[in-house]
Amino acid sequence: MISIYGTVYNNVRTIRTCITSLAKALQATGISWEVVVVDNFSNDGTYEALVELSSLYPIRCIREKCSRGKGRDIALRHTRGDYVMYIDFDKYFTEEFGKLVTGLLKICKQNEVYTPYGFSLRETTIRFGGWVDLNHGEDAEFFARSCVKGVVRRVLTPPFSLEEPVHLLRRRGRYVKSKLSFYRRLLRDRLDSFRGCSSSYRHLREVHIANSRNLRAKLVKCLLYLLSRLLGQYKYSKYLRNNELVLYRERYVLPDDIGFPRDYLYFICYLDTLSDLGLKILIKKLEGIVSECLKRGYEGIRIQVSARSRVMYLTYLNPERVLPYINYTEIIRSVYRGSTWYSIVLMFR
Repeated sequence: MISIYGTVYNNVRTIRTCITSLAKALQATGISWEVVVVDNFSNDGTYEALVELSSLYPIRCIREKCSRGKGRDIALRHTRGDYVMYIDFDKYFTEEFGKLVTGLLKICKQNEVYTPYGFSLRETTIRFGGWVDLNHGEDAEFFARSCVKGVVRRVLTPPFSLEEPVHLLRRRGRYVKSKLSFYRRLLRDRLDSFRGCSSSYRHLREVHIANSRNLRAKLVKCLLYLLSRLLGQYKYSKYLRNNELVLYRERYVLPDDIGFPRDYLYFICYLDTLSDLGLKILIKKLEGIVSECLKRGYEGIRIQVSARSRVMYLTYLNPERVLPYINYTEIIRSVYRGSTWYSIVLMFR
């Protein structure tokens, strides 16, 4: 059996669509499954919706005051499946998601964690320590720790989950009801991000301060960074931030390794989170991915860059296959043809 776990708060608008689409994708595979979700005392009817859905699907809901990381850890400890994976409950899933799960079941071994979704044997995730009490940056911390204690493999396909476009103000209103609560949450998220990603002073200077709009924002980020050092960062490498450590050490699973056509090839990287060192690691990793693809007969790979959000996507031949899963603002052009991709990546730094 596979256990799908996570935490939720004030998500009544999409929780039914999420669970229904998840059930449809998994029931088509014939795999036994369950959902374990921790509700952070939602006040918009999310918990009541989950109770209603539990009469139709194998769902167990626990109410607990928690951060995102702590909620995931509580849910993980209550799972009963041989395999586990986490999801966000503000998304809905396509039919290919079930095929992804089936493929991962065939190749997953002990001490291996697959991204996205942290798919692994339950005993592996428990032995690695589960999740820490962070509201932001918990993914970076979890996968960095998994890299140190085992092997992290990134599946180079889309996540096969879609998210409803939501205006930023509506998303803020889902979590908080006043300006004071909003800024308190924003500060907590930034502090947890510094701790979970093990941000260095160099990264603070090159990314956070450089991208700040005014002096006040720069000062606040500097103070939060100092506070994160006082409280303690979750650091697993002397020289690399957790995001860069994962990028450096993770291995890759190509689409045909788990039964997908080659035109499902998909790799995403957020360029605005990378320092100069992170960019060098990215280029080295791209070299390895492209080299392996060419050995297997992939004859055309594209790297596309979102102009506004500075997000890079790597796809193969037919980008229409993966475009629905790209939450981009403005894809400006295809910039990869042939093998001259070094200068192209550097051009978008």
